[in-house]
Amino acid sequence: MNQVEEIKFLLDRFLEAETTLEEERRLYAYFSEAEVDPSLESYRAMMQDYAALMPVEQVQQPARRVTLQTWIRYASGIAAVVALAFMGTWSYSAYQTRRLEDIYGGSYMIVNGERVDNLREIQAQIERTLQSAQEIERLAAASQPKDVEESVLSEIDDPALREEVNRLLNE
Repeated sequence: MNQVEEIKFLLDRFLEAETTLEEERRLYAYFSEAEVDPSLESYRAMMQDYAALMPVEQVQQPARRVTLQTWIRYASGIAAVVALAFMGTWSYSAYQTRRLEDIYGGSYMIVNGERVDNLREIQAQIERTLQSAQEIERLAAASQPKDVEESVLSEIDDPALREEVNRLLNE
């Protein structure tokens, strides 16, 4: 079988979607040549278009060796991150201590008959006390009957006294 007959055979298989990738590559190579048999010239543009769509084979890069220098770079990067985290934590702790000293410096409290002057304990106790006070206020507001003021004011017969009590309640 000469080259033109082989290309015609491969072209028929191509048009029937029966070619392998290697056979398609041979077709693309043939139609990319300068001289093509005149009976096949009408297929040149189509085959060149298909050849342009053919994926380019990727040349695989050899795997990089991980050297001691690479490990040292990784380790130094990790050490730098750990050092920064430690310094940040230490700086924040120092800032909190200075802030507590500014707010509560010289303060102390007596708990169960003992003097406590640890500023962190004092701050924690103050926060717990404030939380308890807020809870008591919330409960008091929820348990207060509606229109108590109105009922008290309606019980006062003297208009001048009623006006004075109303003014005091609304201050």
